[in-house]
Amino acid sequence: HINAPCAANLLTVNMYDAYGDGWGGGLLTIGADSYTVTGDSAMAELCLEDGTYLVTFDGGSWLSEISWEILNAAGEVLLAGGAPYSGVLQLGETTDVLGCTDADALNYDENATLDDGSCYYAGDSCSIALAAVVGANDASGAEQWFSYTATLDGFITATTCYEGQAEDTDVDIYDTCDGSILATNDDAYCGDITGGNNYASDVEFPVVTGETYYFFWDDTWSPGPFTWMLEEYLPPVN
Repeated sequence: HINAPCAANLLTVNMYDAYGDGWGGGLLTIGADSYTVTGDSAMAELCLEDGTYLVTFDGGSWLSEISWEILNAAGEVLLAGGAPYSGVLQLGETTDVLGCTDADALNYDENATLDDGSCYYAGDSCSIALAAVVGANDASGAEQWFSYTATLDGFITATTCYEGQAEDTDVDIYDTCDGSILATNDDAYCGDITGGNNYASDVEFPVVTGETYYFFWDDTWSPGPFTWMLEEYLPPVN
């Protein structure tokens, strides 16, 4: 709580955990201040000058149970969200120009003075999928899309089942961005190949020359960066 009267913007931060067991180390950060919940709820007060403040939620567990809201002195909700989260809180008059400040992002804004969490990158969605190649493809471990156009009538295999591969992966294959799932695999139980990791993924599906296929590597089990392999081959001859 704030002991001295607030001559700027008095804010109340209400934080909740639906199950009541806390945020598991997750942090809600507003500008330079960070908060967490250890039970079912918590409340904090902030006194902030006019300006723009980055608001993020990082870490934690059972993220669907997490929620929070920021209220002004009149009780109006200025910002609310869950986890994960990245955005901005604007108070009063400011000269900040919000936008993406990462030059590596597809929507980089050279005029932006403050990053608003809007940056997006190749592979973040199906419409901007990364181009996959036959052989090795590097994935970040976050949700990521790849695409590949078949060069023959036959089959494609996408796999993380190879020697030494230790990450727990999960993959879905689509015929179009808004289409049907052609193949999916979470756990391929290929520990005999990886050297003990039964949670790699392996899919095989038929393909047609000239058709594009979309590979969605989900972050279901929070893997680290990994490499997946793509093979394209003709059907066996009887």
